[in-house]
Amino acid sequence: MFATSVNVLDTPKRQRESSACRLARRQSGCRILVGRFLLLMKSKHTKFIALLLVTVIVGTFIWWLRNRPSPSLSFVEFRTDQHGQLVAVFRASNTSDQPFSYLGYSASMPWYYYRLPTASGWRQESGFDCGTGIGYFEFPPHSALDFNVWPPHAAPKFAVGVSFERATPAEIHSRSRSLFAELNHFIWGLLTTPQRTWSEPVTIKRPEAPNHAQQ
Repeated sequence: MFATSVNVLDTPKRQRESSACRLARRQSGCRILVGRFLLLMKSKHTKFIALLLVTVIVGTFIWWLRNRPSPSLSFVEFRTDQHGQLVAVFRASNTSDQPFSYLGYSASMPWYYYRLPTASGWRQESGFDCGTGIGYFEFPPHSALDFNVWPPHAAPKFAVGVSFERATPAEIHSRSRSLFAELNHFIWGLLTTPQRTWSEPVTIKRPEAPNHAQQ
């Protein structure tokens, strides 16, 4: 019998060649897949489907941002304050599981806006003239806040709006101190999306002036 000689030095070489072949086949397969994908994307029908899919995804995301639970505003009553002035009491309610923040002079005095009727529709204006001393205050989950609103003088009815941001004051301040504050503010603005919540219109019921005429 003749002994078969095996060159053990050829084994690593063959293994390297086999690995190189597998890598080459894998790269060739990837190029074929990419080529087929690019060829497919040249089709107008495929481009239309891709554009439609992106539009649906973006629209769904925007709808989700706009329809997440947010605080509500409701009218409570008219009353007279300690100075004898007529005020309207409104109640903000946060029934969600997330904290919100709002700008205000104090926790019980948020910065509010009016919505006033005009001949061409509703007009918005701020309820305050000076922003000195305002800051962010937290509106915890499952809580309510009553605050006074001074009714506008030249309108028979009005609605009240307050802007709520989906974050705590600490989170808002930390974003403003970031090295990428502008980019950070833009990204978080898309996610938190400060929204102005409005009450239903309220008709002003001013007290009648006393009648001093003699009977």
